[in-house]
Amino acid sequence: RFVLNTTVGVGGLYDFAGNVVGIEKHDEDFGQTLAVWGVGNGPFLMLPLMGPSTTRDLAGRVGDYALSPFTWTDFEGEDTLRRTSLALDIIDIRHRTDGAIELIRESVDPYVQTRTFYIQARNRRILEQDYEDLPDFE
Repeated sequence: RFVLNTTVGVGGLYDFAGNVVGIEKHDEDFGQTLAVWGVGNGPFLMLPLMGPSTTRDLAGRVGDYALSPFTWTDFEGEDTLRRTSLALDIIDIRHRTDGAIELIRESVDPYVQTRTFYIQARNRRILEQDYEDLPDFE
């Protein structure tokens, strides 16, 4: 997907791999992988500047950071690309959670409502993954 969208998709402006070739996009993270491996949620955390999480998903974020190409590469314009990527992620998260934020603001106990929404959304994303093609490692 990356190579096709970067070259034929004009630097990623067009999703050539998805729209023309039919390669589907996967949006999983290491926290979801840990859940599939049987790691429980752990305590719910409300982290300053990072928002809601659990100890499993916090460990997953560390894994995502360690596996990110930005962590291990050094090139001109890297800082700008990293900041732009972070800004776009923040805008996307805000757009996707706008309705939930309004419900949280109107709730009697915003902390409990945030925890409930977060845990339910994470569980839904974990259950939506297709694991049928994975080998059985016993």
